[in-house]
Amino acid sequence: MLRYLLTLLAFILLIASQAVSQATLEERLTSSAPSSAPSTFSTIYSSSTAESETSSKSKRAPVDNPHPHYVDLSERPVAPQHLQLLCQPSGKPLEPGYVFPKSNGEGTTIFVIDAGFNVDNEDYTARPGGPPQQYIVPNEITLKDVHDKELWEPKSIHDNFGKLKETSEGTYASGHGTLMASVAAGTIHGSASGAKLYLIKMMGDVKNPDFGKEGNKNPKIMTYNSLNGFEAAFAHIRDVVQAKPDVYRKRSVVVLTSSFEKSECDPDELQQKLKVLFDELANEGVIIVLSAGNSGNQEQEDFVDNWFPQTLETDKNPIVIVGGVSIEGYLNPITTPTRDGAKSGTITVYALSRKVWGASNNPWALSGPKSQKYGAATSPATAVVVSSGYQFKPHVDSQLQSRQGGMIATWLTVAADKPDVWDPSWSPLEHAMKMKELLKEHAYQRTDEVEIMDGMALRPHYPKPKELKVAYNGVFYGVCTNNPDKNLIIARSATDNTTGNSFSNDTTTIMSHGTWIESALKAIGELACTPA
Repeated sequence: MLRYLLTLLAFILLIASQAVSQATLEERLTSSAPSSAPSTFSTIYSSSTAESETSSKSKRAPVDNPHPHYVDLSERPVAPQHLQLLCQPSGKPLEPGYVFPKSNGEGTTIFVIDAGFNVDNEDYTARPGGPPQQYIVPNEITLKDVHDKELWEPKSIHDNFGKLKETSEGTYASGHGTLMASVAAGTIHGSASGAKLYLIKMMGDVKNPDFGKEGNKNPKIMTYNSLNGFEAAFAHIRDVVQAKPDVYRKRSVVVLTSSFEKSECDPDELQQKLKVLFDELANEGVIIVLSAGNSGNQEQEDFVDNWFPQTLETDKNPIVIVGGVSIEGYLNPITTPTRDGAKSGTITVYALSRKVWGASNNPWALSGPKSQKYGAATSPATAVVVSSGYQFKPHVDSQLQSRQGGMIATWLTVAADKPDVWDPSWSPLEHAMKMKELLKEHAYQRTDEVEIMDGMALRPHYPKPKELKVAYNGVFYGVCTNNPDKNLIIARSATDNTTGNSFSNDTTTIMSHGTWIESALKAIGELACTPA
């Protein structure tokens, strides 16, 4: 269960790496945490260390964990900012690394539904969780409404996402799906790289019959998004889970960043069909993570519950909706807001939605600094909740959902033998709801008051949120509290701040920055932390 939650969190925290600081994990464990931290938490560590370097807006008092997990921890000494934010304890500045449970999502599965993926990218080819499984919704379903079959493009797992370009080097796609899966569970960028990836292409590709004609600005090959493909993708996941319940039940997260206006859906047919599918997945213990959307800064008012399937979310089902914030925890006003008084379609947590780094879809950019930029959006934040990170890949400006998915998957890995967060008698639905509850419980507001991203303002019709709870993987809550001598200590060389020295139980490991990159599949800074 905890494994599941960690996978979800992984999708939320992708961002550019920061300079390595000299702060140690030991120091981070003694930080002071915010007044807005969960009231059920009480002080656990003494706050004898120096005052936090963060602004007064971000100071938090140390908080106790109502669920001490006593898990083994690992650290990646250098990580993208979306991962740094995911493990940032209250009241402390961002650290250059990413601290996470050693299980890293192992034993869970992250289903990513999108426009396609570059499965040849190195972020996928050497994953601890193995190469991703694939499913492509057939053209006969996705392109059912495109009656001229001469316009149908052959099926491929790669994505176009409506932005295919012609270049001297061939063609390349925008890479939205590639980014999402990378942030969730990629070797380099994912927060849960030990989880299994299951990639589903639900969109079809069609030729533009008017390409090159005067006034036509659409690309040569266009992506076609259909409700038929949407339904088929979720039906496939249901069939996979039900065929192998021992593998997928209570151990799966679905990440989706597409949506349809409710007016496009026949309420008596399609919406009801999809609601049944979502209910079936919920009853199998599957968590579904959705982005809030990016229409918050439009002139016409819009709300999350105007969109499908977001409108299906309630406090009675395990659907999670992710909104976007800046690295400081300020609201990104592009986020589609929750309607005041809404009982469905409400934002669950927030995650980083600007400058998110992930894998490139360019087939010739398998490594190196080549990157693609995406506008600020809520999709990457969603993926962060599901995975963890590396470096070198394209820079993206904000896709929230994937991040949440990764964190959830990691928690699911850890929870199975923890009676305080896992009860074998729980039904799969109760299990999934517990994960959603833990996600909200661990999240905390990074500033004393709700603030708007610098240089931006809310539209007059935008209801300002009462709080901005940003996803947190909780790794510094209750770490070996019953056996403090076995707490993890991370030290870095004063002369070489790219070197990470970690030791536990008299075992010392020193890895240079270069060695760390080459050893991405190995745990860094392992903590042999067991109950006394």
